[in-house]
Amino acid sequence: MLGKQSGQIDIFNGMIFERLIPKDHLLVKIDKIIDFSFVYEITKDYYSQVGRESIDPVVLFKLCLMEYLYCLSDREVVSRTQTYIAFRCFLRLNLDDKVQMIQL
Repeated sequence: MLGKQSGQIDIFNGMIFERLIPKDHLLVKIDKIIDFSFVYEITKDYYSQVGRESIDPVVLFKLCLMEYLYCLSDREVVSRTQTYIAFRCFLRLNLDDKVQMIQL
């Protein structure tokens, strides 16, 4: 089943992200320019209507993009997402959201 995260960052996390991440950061620029909702349309046929929810395909796409941009492995990008605030903001994860080790 296609899983979608809410994409909402609460006010507290938004204030932290705004203060700590420079406005000219590459991921901030990318997020302002590109609407990643096209990923849902491309991937919808690959998800069943039954079963447990998957990881949001936009999150997976953004993880792959960050791997490419920063020359990281699957494990490295997930590990850095646990500690890098810019990565969390780009993925629209709040500070208290759990990041799982996933196989990309």
